[in-house]
Amino acid sequence: MPRDWLLSETLVTQKGTHKRWRDDELDALALRFGVSPEAVLRRPLILGRTTQAFYDGKRMAFQKLYAQLDEQKERSEGGP
Repeated sequence: MPRDWLLSETLVTQKGTHKRWRDDELDALALRFGVSPEAVLRRPLILGRTTQAFYDGKRMAFQKLYAQLDEQKERSEGGP
């Protein structure tokens, strides 16, 4: 995600100095850039648009979600 492109996105400019991101905001940007919501949140962290503490909390939530998805995939994989 190029810095200038991300920073010019309406959703990002409307955030102003607010450093917390809702899931729907991350999802919208992820769709726009073709990346994961976690990758989207990492970029504002690098650009000073979120805090390390907020990122760390969301990262833990992402990791739990990934583990749940892996578990579901393992359960659904099976043959006739």
